[in-house]
Amino acid sequence: MESNFFSGLRQITEDCNVLGLPVSELAFSIISAAKKYSDEEIIDVFSRLPNEVAVEIRRQISDYEVTGQYCAVSSAGIADFSGLMRRISQLI
Repeated sequence: MESNFFSGLRQITEDCNVLGLPVSELAFSIISAAKKYSDEEIIDVFSRLPNEVAVEIRRQISDYEVTGQYCAVSSAGIADFSGLMRRISQLI
């Protein structure tokens, strides 16, 4: 049975493809969506990602591990994803 996160991943991927966003944006969208899901769902989904997306997520995790901080800047302000990145880095 397909997890809710995997179903959401399909929509995220489709949206990024339609908008022509780079892999780095797709990776960030997947990371930010992970906060809503269980550890098991995160492990399952991240193990099934296309290679180029998995490599980009690992790169972003590596950057987080060096700095200990992971923030995103948007029109809504700055969002701190450091706790989520800590959780993801421990899972994958």
